[in-house]
Amino acid sequence: PFLERRLSTPAQMSMLAALIGGAQGGMMGALASNPFDVLSVAVMRGEAKNALAAITARVKSEGLLGLWRGAPMNSLFNIVNKSVYFLAYAVYTAIYKRRMQSESVASAANILIGWLAQMSAVPFFAPFYTVFLRSLQPDVQGRSPMDITRQLVKEGGVARLYQGWSSWIGYSLRPA
Repeated sequence: PFLERRLSTPAQMSMLAALIGGAQGGMMGALASNPFDVLSVAVMRGEAKNALAAITARVKSEGLLGLWRGAPMNSLFNIVNKSVYFLAYAVYTAIYKRRMQSESVASAANILIGWLAQMSAVPFFAPFYTVFLRSLQPDVQGRSPMDITRQLVKEGGVARLYQGWSSWIGYSLRPA
C-alpha cells in the first residue's frame, strides 16, 4: 500500500519492477556464474593451463567452496549493475516512447538505449567490480572487501577503483 500510493502510474511501477528484478537477477546470476569467473581469472593469470586444471587445483587447495571465492563482492557488483541497468533501461525506453509517440522501440534505438543504460550503471558498479577482481588474486585471499578497498585506494586514490573505465565503453555494447 505504501508504494502503491507513491507509485501511481504503470510506468513508475514498471521502473520499480525493473530495479527489483535487476537486483534479483544480478544476485542469482552472480552466484550461478561465480565459479566461471574464478576459473577464467585463474587461467588468465597463468595459474592453470585450462579450466579443467584450474578447477582441479582450486578444489584441491580450497575445497568446493573455493569456486565461490569473492562471491559476496561479485553478487554486490551484479546487484548494483543489473538494478541500475534495468532501471536506466526502463527510464530511457519510456522517454523514447514518449518522444517518438510510439508503443514500441525501433531496433537501432533499442541498441542505443541498452548501451546508454549500461554506461549509466558504470559509475555505480565499477568500484565493486574492481574489488571483486582483486579479491580473486591469491595474495589477498581471506581479506575483507573493506581491506581490499582500502588497499586499492591507498595505491591510487579513488580513481584506482575506476581503473580501466574506458574498457566499459565497449563492454557496454554487450547488453545492447
